[in-house]
Amino acid sequence: MTPNEAIIFYFITSQMKFNLTYTKIRDEAISMIEPKQAKSRKKKDLDSIYERFIQGSIADEKTKEISSFLNVLGID
Repeated sequence: MTPNEAIIFYFITSQMKFNLTYTKIRDEAISMIEPKQAKSRKKKDLDSIYERFIQGSIADEKTKEISSFLNVLGID
């Protein structure tokens, strides 16, 4: 993991401690990036880090479960 990837990994996992799903974290993080091509590139970078280092982890599964529960309640 490169230093830049480590920073992004830490950012994502620290946000997951607030029960935010990766998709919400990613979408918020890239929301202000323009133009669309740059946004797409950064989204791919974030997805790569997520897939390699975070996906399937306990924190990832927990945030998905909480989000699903909140969706059932109509809160999320």
